[in-house]
Amino acid sequence: MATRHRSSSRPTSTLLLLAAALGGCGGGAPDSGSQSRNNRLVASLRSEPTGLDPFLTIDGPSVTVMDLLNGSLISFDEVRQEPRLDLAESLDVSADGRVLSVRLRPGLRFSDGTPCEPEDVLSSFAALLDAERASPLRPQLIVDGRPVEVSLAADRTLRFELAAPVASVERLLDGIPILARGMAAASAQWSLATPPDRIAGMGPFRFRRHVPGQRIELERNPHYWRVDAAGGRLPYLDELVFQVVASPEAEVMLFSAGEIDVISSLSAHSFEVLERHHGDRVRMWDVGPGLRFMFLLFNLNESTANAPSGPFVGSWFRRREFRQAVSLAVDREAIARLVFRGRAVPIASHETPGSRFWWDPVSRPPPRSLPEARRLLERSGFSWGSGGRLLDPEGRPVELTALVSAKNPDRPPAAELIREDLRGIGVELNAVSLTHGALVRRVLTTGEFDAAVLELGGGDPDPNAHLPILLSSGRLHLWQLAGRPLFGWERTLDELMLRQLAARAPEERRRLYVEVQRIVAEQLPFVPLVSPHVLVGARRGLLGFEPAATGHPALWNADTLRWESAPP
Repeated sequence: MATRHRSSSRPTSTLLLLAAALGGCGGGAPDSGSQSRNNRLVASLRSEPTGLDPFLTIDGPSVTVMDLLNGSLISFDEVRQEPRLDLAESLDVSADGRVLSVRLRPGLRFSDGTPCEPEDVLSSFAALLDAERASPLRPQLIVDGRPVEVSLAADRTLRFELAAPVASVERLLDGIPILARGMAAASAQWSLATPPDRIAGMGPFRFRRHVPGQRIELERNPHYWRVDAAGGRLPYLDELVFQVVASPEAEVMLFSAGEIDVISSLSAHSFEVLERHHGDRVRMWDVGPGLRFMFLLFNLNESTANAPSGPFVGSWFRRREFRQAVSLAVDREAIARLVFRGRAVPIASHETPGSRFWWDPVSRPPPRSLPEARRLLERSGFSWGSGGRLLDPEGRPVELTALVSAKNPDRPPAAELIREDLRGIGVELNAVSLTHGALVRRVLTTGEFDAAVLELGGGDPDPNAHLPILLSSGRLHLWQLAGRPLFGWERTLDELMLRQLAARAPEERRRLYVEVQRIVAEQLPFVPLVSPHVLVGARRGLLGFEPAATGHPALWNADTLRWESAPP
């Protein structure tokens, strides 16, 4: 599961002084610069996008394509994990934190050559805030129960008024696409079959063609505003093509054969094979931990009537000592070493070292200790029967079923290692592989699970990205779905997350969020396991390639990628 938009890892001060990463903006006319642009980059998608409406479509492949077609007032530097001005020339925050004044860059044009005016921004936000349209991005613009009010303050300056101050206030505008007035209302009809001349954005590329089941072709936007240090208009590439691949294995084969130029979301095994056998033609990057984390989830719902092992499993999971004993019995180092070939880090909470500013480095997972795990279980009323089987306080043997996604190659072997680890404390765990859809349905809808080996995370290092997970009312509060806190520590998590949401000082937010991480590590509504490294590859000769640990690690700066010499 991944988040659509990204935010700053550090809130801004009163005046957001973000220099555009590559200089200023030029006028509206396409350039005919001297630099050769006979360049084409081929990337891949593991499934076709479901649509191109940036207000309604949020699946991963669609977002990857749409982020290259559209521009926003604020964007995010994935490597530095800092916000930067995009279509906005400046952003000023009032002293009380409730009013944002945003000045548009002069000379902006959409990819069809139409000038971008403040009225286009107004219509884009109006379309997004339309309750009937039900955009999944709309909650991003709801503050203290009220939609953000947008108005024209002066020439090229827009005023955004909030019902209450919020932390990382610039995240309200991060990734919100700006469309032309006539297109903002019609974008709901945009699909891969829409004629290209009816789709216009302000990203570095524009839509050219879709070949069903095979590829999506983008071409250079000649009206893109950003320029390089020498004043040359970006992007450098003439074409960016996404080839639809049947599987991760097929993707690796195409990359090794030179048919695609960049690759990400690699398994550790594929990464090492490519590095060992194709290093003369490709370069490989181990970026380190990203924002994803693997964990063992417990079913803490009020009713566990549908749990495979019986309705009584909830009484086991709701005992903190039981959850802590399971955590102590699991060998995280072995999972990192054997499943991820050392390209993962053990974690103690939901946050990972990939989030540079927010991660609590003091919070380390405990070393594996079966004796300490047994002491905790004894203290909680558990005992051991014949064959060393763990018995609950009522004398029932503790046997669990853990769901895993059949599609992900890392989950089943991780579940097998956990199974062997838990035998050390007398717990029998059986892993059951399901399709992704069936697994999500059982966890989020029917409650038909004891435990599950899952992964969460996305492209947003800001703590607010975890609100759906950590708030008891959040839609991804996976361990219990009552919509309200059932435990005192859940109530504390709610309070801390809402306090950091309103805190404007970065260090105060971090202090509150570190406390959140430590509560999760202590209470263990799920057992955090490891954070996999982000593994990326690119064909040699690709310049400007700067893979990131967040967002799209290979294409986040597609506007500055270029070939050392035009590929054959």
